[in-house]
Amino acid sequence: MHCVFFSTFQLKKMGALVAQFGEGAPVQLAERTEDALRALPEEAAYELERLVAETLDVVERAMPDVDTAQVRRQLGRRDEPWSL
Repeated sequence: MHCVFFSTFQLKKMGALVAQFGEGAPVQLAERTEDALRALPEEAAYELERLVAETLDVVERAMPDVDTAQVRRQLGRRDEPWSL
């Protein structure tokens, strides 16, 4: 596994950025992220949550010593909306 450093400006060219990740990235990461950013909020939340879970899978395979349990516990958690 190798590190890829990027600036927020590079997110405008997400396909090129994700190509640097190689085989370690979730399937169709750039396309799925861009689709989520255009989706309705609830649909976007579920897709981004799936991408986070797949990213955790990658981390766990590449770096088995990293503890991802706390992040995994947060997946699927839904907070109640605030009321004013």
